[in-house]
Amino acid sequence: MVSLKRSMSGFIKRLDWVQNFLRNSFN
Repeated sequence: MVSLKRSMSGFIKRLDWVQNFLRNSFN
């Protein structure tokens, strides 16, 4: 369970990074 939670948090961080990247590139 711990590894799953860790991978989920990493996945969410990656989504946040992608959102920030797209926002910066389009502005």
